[in-house]
Parts: sequence; structure tokens; C-alpha cells
Amino acid sequence: MTRIEVEGKKFVFDTANPEALLHKSVAIRGRNTTVWEGQLVLENDEFSSEKYAIKFSWKEKTRKSEAEILRLITERAKGRRDILDYLPLVVASHVFSDVETGAIRAYMNVLEPKRAPRELVVTVTTKLKGRITELEPDDVWHVWWDCFKCHYKLWKLGIQHRDISTANIMYWEDAATGAKYGVLIDFDLAAIEGEGSNNQQRTGTRPFLAMDFLRDDDGASVLHAYKHDVEAFCWVAVYVATCCESVDNKRQLTSNPPMLTWAYLDNWTLLVKKAAFLYDPNSFKRTEKHEPGWSRWEYILRKIGPDFKQPTYDVNNDLVPPLLRANAQAPTSTPTSSEQLHQNMIHIYNSYAESGPRYAPRVRAEVPHDGPPHRRPM
Repeated sequence: MTRIEVEGKKFVFDTANPEALLHKSVAIRGRNTTVWEGQLVLENDEFSSEKYAIKFSWKEKTRKSEAEILRLITERAKGRRDILDYLPLVVASHVFSDVETGAIRAYMNVLEPKRAPRELVVTVTTKLKGRITELEPDDVWHVWWDCFKCHYKLWKLGIQHRDISTANIMYWEDAATGAKYGVLIDFDLAAIEGEGSNNQQRTGTRPFLAMDFLRDDDGASVLHAYKHDVEAFCWVAVYVATCCESVDNKRQLTSNPPMLTWAYLDNWTLLVKKAAFLYDPNSFKRTEKHEPGWSRWEYILRKIGPDFKQPTYDVNNDLVPPLLRANAQAPTSTPTSSEQLHQNMIHIYNSYAESGPRYAPRVRAEVPHDGPPHRRPM
């Protein structure tokens, strides 16, 4: 068993137990995030019954930590439960600023001026039930919309998530009713509106990356807009419907679904694949479990998918050729356009629910008055 102390709290996790490894990203560069299931060490040296998610990641030194961003959200939300109930609760966090890649680069004489050095961060949150990929179709629908609505409210508060993926849409379950509620996690790559950034790389998880970011080599000509996160949400729905089955509440990927290859394609090939899918959303076979509920997502894709294929450039960026700037859409990060896009999505949601034969949203009980269990104090 491995022990670690974070902000005066001691936690333990078992690196020898494969089931304790909740998440592991594999990449040559990036945050190299690893998440373990752990427990709090009590005063009598026993372990708590409550489980925690202990995340190790390497953030760029120029970025705020996830804990800092979540604290800022708490300040701006001013107790709004329609936001806070759908976010993770950080119980401890520490930035190990003395463990950073800049010193390693300097020692090895490896200089990368476009990339800020990274430092190790440990963030402990209360453990959630699971990912959206594990859920039944109706629950996927509810959890997806929970996170979608929360994401927009955060955007209005000036917090831009910018890394929507299947790994970052999770849920908790009400023990009394069995209802599932979405939780939007992983704010490591979030941006704060109005604050400058030294980051020169696009953010996002490749299979869910908006098509705009695939049209050039480094994404420098594209202003990250609300539209791009909406598109990422839609790719999440496609991934769940075409790639995921579940057995005993554990994710199981189907054999050879086309979208699994998207993480390894070059930009142009991936762009063509995405455009072709939006032309015919039925071109990918759905899993047996998700086929009955697919019409909901197809309806959304056919309504707003054409907007994703229309390029959006940063018209104030000199790197964008004048002809492209003249013909590009206005950036959708403005308050008016982001609000309009969100209202269009809500209108689609409502019109879908009201037309039949459809899968109308199931009536769920309100979140318990004392809040969801993952946000209750230790």
C-alpha cells in the first residue's frame, strides 16, 4: 500500500491492485494523468470506508491548478446548487513545484521554448460512481444533459472547460431512488475568460476535438469558442452509442468500432471522417444496447451538425489569411452567440421531448436537500 500526505491529510492506495487504477493516460507528452482509488487514513491508522479519487498529473506551470479553478468556480457560483451539485469536490490538493520538468530539460540541455515546463500536482476528490460510458441509454441522456447545462452556466461565469470527453463526464447515483446525475470533471485545461495564457497548443481529447482545430497544424488560427465544446459533447454521444456496451456495470468496447481509430489519425484524415459522419449519422453501427435510443442523438446531429462543418476562425488573428477572415463565421465565443447556440440546443431538447414517438425525459427527484453525497464535507 502506498501512502501520501496532501494538505495534512493522509491517504492510502494500492498500486498492486489493477482495479484500484481508475484512469491512466498513455502519451509521450502531456499531463500523463493517473488516477487511483484511495482511502483516508484515520487517527487510529484505520482506513475510511469512503473512497477517494487520487489524481496525479503534470500541469504546465503557467496554468492554474484544477483545485484553484474549482475554488474560483465556488466563489463565482455563490452557492448555486444548479452548478455546484454537478461538479467534483476537492478535499485536498498540492502542487509539487520542486518536481518539475524544466530542471530536467535544463540538465539534459533540451530546450522547448513553445512549451512551458510541467510540475507534479496531486488532487484528491471524493470518488464518483462511474463514467457516462457505463450507463444505460436513458441514463446517458440525463447525465449528458446535466453536464451540458452545467457547462454552459460555467461558460457564462467565465470558466471555459475546453476538454469535453467521455473520461470527463461522470455520474453519481442516488441510493434512495437509483437516479443518475451527471458530474463534469477535470478542469486541468480550463481557461478563465479575460486571463491571458502562454499556452501555444490546442486543448481537447482527439476523438472529441472540434473540426475547426483539425483544419490547421497547431490550431493557432482558431479561437476556442463555446461552439467547439458543444461539438465535443456531441462526439461523446456518438462514441457512447457506437462503441460502448456494459457488462456488470463495467465498460466493454465493441469489436472494431470505427471511432476507436480516430485517436491515431492525422488531422486531415480525421477531419474527412468527421465530415462524412455528419453527412450521414447512420453510417456507424450502434451497439445493441444503444440502438433503441439513437434517434435522440441523430435528431440533434442533423439539426446542428452542419454548423460544425462551417469553419470558424479568430477574425482578429493575423495568422488567418484575409480571405478566410472575410468569409469566416463570427467567433461564437461572444455572449450573444454562445447564448443563442445554447438556446438552440435547449429548443432541440424540448422539441424532441414533445414530439413522438420519442424517449421523453424521465421525471427525476430533486437532488437531496443536503446535496449529492460526493459534495458533502469529510
